[in-house]
Amino acid sequence: MILDELLDHIESQIGLVVGTELFKGVIPITYREGSAISITGGSENDTLLQGLVINCISQYNDYSTSEEKNWQIFELLSHNNGAELASETLYNCEPLKVPGYITVTDDGKFIHSFSMVLYTQR
Repeated sequence: MILDELLDHIESQIGLVVGTELFKGVIPITYREGSAISITGGSENDTLLQGLVINCISQYNDYSTSEEKNWQIFELLSHNNGAELASETLYNCEPLKVPGYITVTDDGKFIHSFSMVLYTQR
């Protein structure tokens, strides 16, 4: 599945560990810190090219860590034209929302997020 492959790619390139610092969809309550990636869209056409909307949220105890982790993931995905995953090749991306500050949670966690369209081909 593309999301699992994408998380593995992020882990191998910038060192965020899947399951403890990087999560699929949401950050589990037991961790309370980390980054989560979700994907929507992705209809294939006759070229097997698909556009996926990627949403990433980073939540940490301090503002600078939250911002830094969000930007690291954004920069990696923004500059991976031609990177090979197990079943997909990453191509251009179009930022929909560059990394930015969102809010502070009730328990003092700082949240940053970004959204982009990432094009892949099988």
